[in-house]
Amino acid sequence: MTRPYGERLAQYRSLLGEDPALAPLSPSLAPGDPAGAVAGLVLAPALGGFTQWLLAWAKGRGIKRLYFLARDGYCFLRAARSLSDALGLGLDCRYLCCSRQALRLPLFHLDPQQGLDALCRNSMDLTLDRLLARAGLAPGERQAWGKALALPFGLGERLPRTALPQVRRALERTPALLRLLEERSKAALPGLAGYLRQEGLLEDVPCALVDSGWLGSLQQGLQTALSLLGRPVPLEGCYFGLYQVPKEMDRARYHSYLFAPEGPLGAKVRFNNCVFEAVFTAPHGMTLGYRRAGDRWLPVLGEGGGHPLLGKLLPFFDQYLAGLAALCREQGLAAGLTQRREAVKKLLGAFFTAPWPQEAELFGSLPFSDEAAEEKPTPLAAPLTDRELARSHGPARLLAQAGLCRPCRESAWPQASAVLYSAHPRRRLGEQALYQILRCVKQQAHHT
Repeated sequence: MTRPYGERLAQYRSLLGEDPALAPLSPSLAPGDPAGAVAGLVLAPALGGFTQWLLAWAKGRGIKRLYFLARDGYCFLRAARSLSDALGLGLDCRYLCCSRQALRLPLFHLDPQQGLDALCRNSMDLTLDRLLARAGLAPGERQAWGKALALPFGLGERLPRTALPQVRRALERTPALLRLLEERSKAALPGLAGYLRQEGLLEDVPCALVDSGWLGSLQQGLQTALSLLGRPVPLEGCYFGLYQVPKEMDRARYHSYLFAPEGPLGAKVRFNNCVFEAVFTAPHGMTLGYRRAGDRWLPVLGEGGGHPLLGKLLPFFDQYLAGLAALCREQGLAAGLTQRREAVKKLLGAFFTAPWPQEAELFGSLPFSDEAAEEKPTPLAAPLTDRELARSHGPARLLAQAGLCRPCRESAWPQASAVLYSAHPRRRLGEQALYQILRCVKQQAHHT
């Protein structure tokens, strides 16, 4: 028997505690509306808390300009402009259209070995076709070069992690393909350089990047491009959370709100960056490159974006931010910051790791792709069988990662898939929790 959703609403209110910023939003929260409950009581406090922390950090550091990286930075930008204007902070908040895909090709010829590392990065449901798409190759080109590489798996066959060194060696043994990539890389660099220069990243203004975070690779790519263009000062970056920081980068230039590479495991174990990216995204496609239009450089955007559910979340965000602005005007920019951050850890943990069926069905339908090229997004909660769910985070997954059995199908939100499709959801949730702990322990050990 399905429990009334009003119980979930009460749970979220209890985890959030007394939050005066919620006052303008409370009348809009209906017991039977999971979209409103999650937007108002989970996502809005997360967005507001991060924005509050970000603006306090920028004010304390004398930062005058913030660059919000597309697409994860879209909601952050709206929130920061709203709160900064309401408090009269005078921050220059800008939207920077950028992505791993938009950086990968222009920078390839500068360091082909690092470029091959980026091409051969492991990801969920990776195939040779998706890997070659990262290089900006068209479908027909991928078909031809896939044959030329003479690898023992098909273009659409899922690749285990252990196959990636073999793919890399095949790429290194194909000089014609490397020459093609280097030629296209050199042709693409002026567009990237022109866009970054146009957006003021070479100006002598104290600034910082803002993004969701996770591995910090975009800051590294932008730093490489800007150093080439003559920017003398390293970039600062502010992130919702960080699992790792590139070893070549200065750790002190990376700042995070909810969790850090060397911090406690709790928030990381109960976090899901795939769901986070799917709900805090922009109503447009990914940045693929740049084109010239008169004296301007414009981003070339891919397809996608604009899911109807996301538009329904924005009014709840705006109402919460209005309440947060009133609170900060009365009590200062740091009002309730620490308490809100602790509440956000619990709220996101409850939503990500133990979604109710209504939430899993609604938010699990959002499209997601782990690929920068983003050609074939799938639902966040992939429709896996119970057997596939058991294999996706049990011993079978470890064996697949070691190349000892076929790769398992995966879900970007396995907990929601378990709730929707498993005959034993509690067992699958417990297995996923254990897997997340082991994964985060391994990740943290690798970082240190």
